[in-house]
Amino acid sequence: MQEYCIELSANNPIVQLDSVNAEDLKNIPCILLASGSQQETEQMFYREYFGIRSDIRFADNTEDARMLIIRGKGYMPIEGGEKYVGGEITRKIKLTKNDKPIIRRYCAFIKADNFTKHTEEFLNILKKHFFDKS
Repeated sequence: MQEYCIELSANNPIVQLDSVNAEDLKNIPCILLASGSQQETEQMFYREYFGIRSDIRFADNTEDARMLIIRGKGYMPIEGGEKYVGGEITRKIKLTKNDKPIIRRYCAFIKADNFTKHTEEFLNILKKHFFDKS
């Protein structure tokens, strides 16, 4: 389970808030990472699941997206705040929908009759990555 945040320029007054509703960002472009073939799918996902109403801009990679953010050209949704590496130039704040945190749940399904040593190792990696917060 991961909470979503947005990354935006440290110069944007929104960074003074603890959280922001997706609906309140409608006048600021949303920057998404997606290749040309995935852009429509990504846009639909963020509009439906997150309630994003902003104009959408696409970037090919994180560096290009951050350059847009630094120049004040939009914000980028980021998953999980504990891995944030924005530094002093950008900031992150929690993204909410209807004043509730946007949370993405992850599930792994394994057939009971197909449980192998490799499956167990994979599950341990997932547990460490998503559940161990030490």
